[in-house]
Amino acid sequence: LYDAQASELSSRMTAMKAATDNAGELVKALTSVFNKKRQAGITAEICEISAGASCIDTEMSPLGPDLGLEDNEDSVLPDLLQELEFGSLPEFPPVISDALLASEATEPEMTFENM
Repeated sequence: LYDAQASELSSRMTAMKAATDNAGELVKALTSVFNKKRQAGITAEICEISAGASCIDTEMSPLGPDLGLEDNEDSVLPDLLQELEFGSLPEFPPVISDALLASEATEPEMTFENM
């Protein structure tokens, strides 16, 4: 009789330990999914904000256009080599005045009045 009762309690303890371990793993998995979904939302908002900012920015930089999302060494290098070969690039980079750098650093704040 004592052996049966000890065996039953041992089985219950084992089952509760397994349930606790499974609950811990489930918490980790759900936390990971939640964090990934939250990060995806944040990334989408940042993309929307930067896309809107790039649409507002119509002034061309003296250094040339910014690289696009799909530009990399493989896509830009052939054009650069062609420009170097045919001499369409200046010998030295353009000198950027301090006033131009200061104006780019302090852009006016966007309000509803100047949209």
